[in-house]
Amino acid sequence: MNFKLVYLLLLIPIFVTIGCVPIRRHVEPQQTVLEKRAIQTREYDTKDFKMVMKAAINVLQDEGFMLTNTELELGLITAKKHLNMARTNIFSISFTRSRSTYRNNKTDTYNKTQVIECNIQTSQRGEKTRVRVTFQKITLNNNGAITNVEHVKNATFYQNFFMKMDKGIFIEKEGV
Repeated sequence: MNFKLVYLLLLIPIFVTIGCVPIRRHVEPQQTVLEKRAIQTREYDTKDFKMVMKAAINVLQDEGFMLTNTELELGLITAKKHLNMARTNIFSISFTRSRSTYRNNKTDTYNKTQVIECNIQTSQRGEKTRVRVTFQKITLNNNGAITNVEHVKNATFYQNFFMKMDKGIFIEKEGV
């Protein structure tokens, strides 16, 4: 009997079984709009809308953000923070390299800078002031091209920001 043929006939069912097993990947569950808003929003027991905005501005500046726009009537604050990815590991940044061709020359390109954009919207709701904050990460390579854009969805990140807001509001109330 031909051993190669018997061996092949025994391996075929194994290969078919392996080929039919689905590959399972960890997929983050999609957040609903209401779940996102719940993570990004906090209410404060004060009618002093301006004081809450000042506290938000101070927290952003303490965290190294540069204000790009403030609109008191709309309660809007926008700010940016630039991070050199080669020196920092904030937000789990990874230093990656890839080969790309520019002007017929082979050049190393790598993610160099990450821009963290922040939008804060404050609104008065009766006796309370509501704050909604969103963060977005934009990754730029060493040629200045955008390589990735993603919204920060991490609930812990937003909880940490709001803890700093709580302290900022306390400081503003106490006039420190």
